[in-house]
Amino acid sequence: MKKISISMAKGGVGKTSTAVNLSAALAKSGRKVLLVDCDPQQGNATLFLGHNPNGLRITIANVINALLDLGAPNFISEATIRQAENFDLLPANPKLEAIQNRLIAEKGSSIFGGETTIQPYEVLRTILREVEEEYDYAVLDCPPSISMLSINALVVADSVLLPVEAHYECYEALEQTLDVINRIRANWNPAHKIPEPHKALPGGRRVYQNQFWHKGADI
Repeated sequence: MKKISISMAKGGVGKTSTAVNLSAALAKSGRKVLLVDCDPQQGNATLFLGHNPNGLRITIANVINALLDLGAPNFISEATIRQAENFDLLPANPKLEAIQNRLIAEKGSSIFGGETTIQPYEVLRTILREVEEEYDYAVLDCPPSISMLSINALVVADSVLLPVEAHYECYEALEQTLDVINRIRANWNPAHKIPEPHKALPGGRRVYQNQFWHKGADI
């Protein structure tokens, strides 16, 4: 299973649109796809696909809780929603925020769940390992910030897409995101493949457009 993280330390750049449409396109081409909503604030991918996060009884939050408490990522099948042929969603809701706070509290130490020792940055890696044989692709829609869930999604990724909008604020967010990716490469995942930044939205001054593509060439 190939794992693709859609990440940027800024909101409004098209991360969720990219994640959902990429997942749908892969599914339409015959690949089996799991879209993982990693946004603890709004669950944008979950909303985008027509589900009310607050109305969902079992989500990725329950899966992570089970992993941390019991040492096994239970409830994956119960949480997963069949969106279309070859296209499943592992949804999120606001309960994921409490899970993220728990991961932050455990940062720098191991989490003991049952008989298993799990590093805080390995939670999503451990969960996706359980469905490795069921899907061709996992697409992870990251939150609009550098958080423990974002780090988890970047650690597990084989490749990363970085949607950008060509203006100064997004250029700063791109630099911040790339800095985190380079740290992850050095410590936890040297196999990251990162294409040039994907311009998801129109607009922006030409000078910043040039800076983005030069930055992409340096990756």
